[in-house]
Parts: sequence; C-alpha cells; structure tokens
Amino acid sequence: MKEFYKKITTHGIRRRLFTLTAVGILIYSSNAHAVIVVASQEQAPKYAVAARFSFFVATNSGSVNAFPKIKILFTTFRVWGGRPGDPADYMIETNIYSSRWTYHDYAYPARGLEGVETYDEASIRIATHDVNGQTGCKTFAPAVFPRQSYNVDGIPGLYKTDMMCQANLNGQTGTVEISRGPIITDKSGWKHDSALPDDVIFRQWNVAVTFNGKRHDMAIALPAEHSRYLCYNEMPSISTEFMGNNGAFSVYYWGFEYLRERSDHWEPVAAWTVICAGTLPGSTPAGARVVRWRGRYVLEISNTAYLSKGVRFLIP
Repeated sequence: MKEFYKKITTHGIRRRLFTLTAVGILIYSSNAHAVIVVASQEQAPKYAVAARFSFFVATNSGSVNAFPKIKILFTTFRVWGGRPGDPADYMIETNIYSSRWTYHDYAYPARGLEGVETYDEASIRIATHDVNGQTGCKTFAPAVFPRQSYNVDGIPGLYKTDMMCQANLNGQTGTVEISRGPIITDKSGWKHDSALPDDVIFRQWNVAVTFNGKRHDMAIALPAEHSRYLCYNEMPSISTEFMGNNGAFSVYYWGFEYLRERSDHWEPVAAWTVICAGTLPGSTPAGARVVRWRGRYVLEISNTAYLSKGVRFLIP
C-alpha cells in the first residue's frame, strides 16, 4: 500500500489522507462521523471521458438544532493526465449539503462564505479547489448556480470555487452529468479577478445538473496536462461529514455510469466498497446500504448504521 498526503480542507474539518488501495482512492476525514464508499477500481476504465448519476434527497430535518448545523455528502470525481505518475491533484466535486446558500454571482468574500444560509433545505454544489491558481469556473445558469470563490477555513492561499444551487432540493430528484470538453481558447471570465494563466493549457470539463425538468450547465477549467480523463481510482467516491450530529439526512443515489473515450455506450458502475465506517461514542452512526425505492435499487447514504467497513456490494 502506498500512501499519499494531500492538504485539502473543507468546511472547518481538515481532510488529510488519501490512500491508493486495490479498490481505489479513499479519502479519510478527521471527523470520525465519516462513511466513505468508492466505486471499485476493477470495473472502472482508465480512459473515461464522461460520467453521470441520479440522486434524490429523501430526508432532511433537524440539523438546525445541531452543531454545526449542516451535513455533507462529498461526491467527488478526480481527474488525471492518463499517464503513470500523474499526481491526480484536480477534482470535480458534486457535493450534496443539508443546507443552501443564497447569494449573487460572482461572490468573492475576503474569507469564509458570503450570503444567507438556510438550514434543513438541501442543495447540490458543483465545485473545485483552486490548486496553485490553475483552476477556473463558469456558470451558464447564474440565477440558479451562481459562483462563489472563498478562502477555506482561513488558511492562507487555500481557495475554492463553488456553484451552489439556490433552490431547495428536499424531496427533489436530480441528475448530474460530467463530460470532457475542448481545449480552452478564450481564457477570460473563468476567475473572479483575472483570466486563466497564459502559460498553461487548459481543458474545459462540463457539468450539467437537471431537476424539475430543467437543465443547468456549468464548466470547470483544469490544466489539460492533468485532466485528460476521469481518474479510475475515484470515479466517484462518496464521503460524509458531520453526519453524526443531530438531525436526519438521507440521500439516494443510482444510475452511476461512465463513457469511455471514442465510445457512445454508457457502462454501469455497479460494484462498490465501504472503505471507512464509524462514529464517535454517543453520536448517531452514518452509513451506506442498498435499498429498493420506486421500483429500483438505490444506494442510500444516511446517518443510520448500515454496512460495515470493508464490505463490497452491488447496486443491481
């Protein structure tokens, strides 16, 4: 087993380690409430150029009485350059939160987040970390998914851009599709204060979120050298934070599929592994399980104890 160390911090809790194992990249959270599942590496292609999935926010209540007052499901797709030794530093996040923020495009607070946060109303956030100033975001639906770039946890030089859904997604079904786009020729408008760096070639990755019958398009700019494909080690991972706190939060996932380069055939991601499962004494455990809902099998992530660490399972 070979360990790598990443300095990634998110919403007040330091996320320190990821480990390359036989089943994929796992991200540990220092918050002991975490549950992490990954798509098993054996079935994932090394040269995928698109992925998609569906979700449903089944339960979201009571977090307003917790501390902190949020729960998070990090749903992460990592990208890589398609060659041995590529650091796979860049990510496309499609995270689901138990709260939502209301703000304008393009917000850029000095630190932290800007706007009004409403608890117990779920949102999805399309996001990427600003690695060495070499990322950017555009939204083509600014009223629904405005951008906000902010300093993470007051750490000097650590920034992130989120495009946060302004709608309350409680009880809503949605789909997410990620697809590789072209090399970027117009570098303006991708960052809050400047264009993308002139000395780096960037590739566009497209993200579309559909709910209530409407499609909302966004794009993320990443260095082309390190973002040729979706990374087979993390396509995707789902990890949690703050799920051990008071309040109920349950999200269903299904329809995970990927598209290989030079193919028009979507292939299912059925095999999964629970990499981490645990909680603090006296708090509510978080977990994953497969349940049948509306005539289909779905992956449920919620703050109830389910599958144990090391369990491999299928989503039929």
